[in-house]
Amino acid sequence: MNLATEREFAEESPTLRSGPEHRSISQFRLEVIEGPSAGKVIVSNDLRVVIGSDPGADLQLEDDKVLPYQCELIATSEHVEIVDLARNNSTMVNDIAVKRAQLYQRTTIRVGASVLQFTPVSVALFVRRSRDTSFAGLVGNSPAMRDLFVVLASAAQQDMPLLLQGETGTGKETAARAIHQMSTRSAGVFHSIDCKAPHDEIEAALIAAFESTAGGTLYLSEIGQLPKALQARLLRVFKIGGPGAVADLRIISSTSVDLRFAVNDMLFSERLYVHLSGLLASLPAMRDRYADLPRLIDNILDRTQSAQEPIAVHMRTREFQSQLMRYGWPGNVRELQEYLRRCVSSGTILPLDVTGARLSLVDEEPVSPLPPIDISKPIKAGREEWIKHFERLYLAEVLQSQGGNVTRAAKAASVDRGHFYRLMMRCGLR
Repeated sequence: MNLATEREFAEESPTLRSGPEHRSISQFRLEVIEGPSAGKVIVSNDLRVVIGSDPGADLQLEDDKVLPYQCELIATSEHVEIVDLARNNSTMVNDIAVKRAQLYQRTTIRVGASVLQFTPVSVALFVRRSRDTSFAGLVGNSPAMRDLFVVLASAAQQDMPLLLQGETGTGKETAARAIHQMSTRSAGVFHSIDCKAPHDEIEAALIAAFESTAGGTLYLSEIGQLPKALQARLLRVFKIGGPGAVADLRIISSTSVDLRFAVNDMLFSERLYVHLSGLLASLPAMRDRYADLPRLIDNILDRTQSAQEPIAVHMRTREFQSQLMRYGWPGNVRELQEYLRRCVSSGTILPLDVTGARLSLVDEEPVSPLPPIDISKPIKAGREEWIKHFERLYLAEVLQSQGGNVTRAAKAASVDRGHFYRLMMRCGLR
């Protein structure tokens, strides 16, 4: 995302400040005042600043007690929020351990053996906001979506690897396809690989993609589920070239979990994460874009050829849409689409709590009733599919029963929290 100071924006567009095509965010200064990197200073010029020992961190600390991605500072128009990315509560704000905290004034931040001083800067930054209310297959006029469209439009004009982040059902594959469609690679093939698939299937799909016609896009869905062995091989492919006649492919990957936690836990390759996250885009949850409901309903009805159904008239009423806004939509846009489909199919407005529209927490695809029996595969591969299927169902249900609280869900399943988290990563649960 391109940011600029108030002065630069004023020179570029005198009318911009009076319109809705921008938003201001707080700027801040970080100085390392104690520790191995004492003297380092950074002034924010973006929405997010990551602190860690990894070279990819915005503020890299040469401190062996600091994790690769220790914490993140997120700027808003009112304050700066600090988010701990460690699991051991090792980020301290004014000597108090925090998971999240809001910073308004000069503050000390302690991580590992280092102490940083946070200082607000009086000059605000202005972030571009799109005038468009759609981007290829995505629609929305909420601030969250118009901010996203700026990032996606910029990503479509570049060829760097892109990592799409977002909860289950927010439309990450739709966004990846939209970027491909709007890029100079639109005439090429869009290869989609599910990284939750069995090891041999992923490997075969990767080889086929890298040996395909040049000029396409490779989309790696739920990249956090990629087995460690394939992570290392994929990194080697990126470094030295793939097998056979290697295709010129743009890499877009997606995740419904924060991969920086996985890097910190040594569950995901630090170097591969750096390679894949050249550009980042976060898709908003449904709860952050309720203003888009009318557009989303129209778009879903049009795409499913249901716009002329009698029930569609009621779906466009303010009363119906107000009811939808009071529901949490844990499955986001995909759950909304499934709910509307069921309503159209039944010809009546179904209660939100009994529709069966709640999706599995597995990204991009609801859990099927049972995996198919495929005798062309070895018995070991078939057994792994059934085990993973059971784990997905079990973990999704126990998480649902505990309100999404991982600690309580792990206790209910009689396993420790770390093991439960690894199972979640394996099954693609958020």
